[in-house]
Amino acid sequence: NTRWADVLALGFDMLSIDSALSLGEVLDVLRSVERAPLLSLGVIPTHRMGTHFFPWEPGPHWVDATVASVQEAFESRGLAFPQSLWVTPACGLGLQSVQNALATKELLEAVANRLRSRR
Repeated sequence: NTRWADVLALGFDMLSIDSALSLGEVLDVLRSVERAPLLSLGVIPTHRMGTHFFPWEPGPHWVDATVASVQEAFESRGLAFPQSLWVTPACGLGLQSVQNALATKELLEAVANRLRSRR
């Protein structure tokens, strides 16, 4: 378990996290931090399960659910949605095929566009 208060106390300008694993915990700590870092949220799982890249069916419903869960994490804690927010793969793309990397890029663009339009 990461001790997010200790990590955030280091004063980083940016914090990159796997949003599925850590967003709620990080936001809980951010409520008491004087200067919050820019968040980079890993929202696209890039781990392999079996031989299929996506263990879930990516598509518009998945993008909607991802955007809703990010917004809910902020709203449920009474935090304003940040003006600047990065979205990234949850883990690197170095071991992914070109096809999988392109599919991840398309999903990231869709999530980013939806988050931008909801601010």
